[in-house]
Amino acid sequence: MMKRFNRAKGFTLVELLTAIAIVGILASIAIPTFQEYTRKARYSELVQTTSSYQTAVGICYNRTGGLNQCFGGQNGIPANIINSSSTGLVRYLFTLGNGRIFVFPNNQNGFTLLGDYLIATPTVSGSMVTWQYSGPAVTNGWVTQ
Repeated sequence: MMKRFNRAKGFTLVELLTAIAIVGILASIAIPTFQEYTRKARYSELVQTTSSYQTAVGICYNRTGGLNQCFGGQNGIPANIINSSSTGLVRYLFTLGNGRIFVFPNNQNGFTLLGDYLIATPTVSGSMVTWQYSGPAVTNGWVTQ
């Protein structure tokens, strides 16, 4: 009578180590890219936060004939945000008399209050107001013009 040997089924140790190495290499490429997209998305939230203020500054300019009257909380511009809590994305958002909008994020999710702020500066051409962005958000390449 002949004996039959059952052959073991499964992966060898070398095959498993090769698969783990491939997954590790792919993860080392994908994680930094994902972090960059996440950071850009957070900055786009900061830019989006300024949009209602930008519209209001444009209306203020058309009503008053200049930007020197365009303060936060006056002439139709929403009140400045001074968020004393550490929740939410924006810690401070304020509009100065020249229509410039300053946005400072909370110290969370990789943001720092003084290292990641955004400034939106209005430029008047005729009756049209356009916006230029500046600050570390632009110099670091997270926000484009």
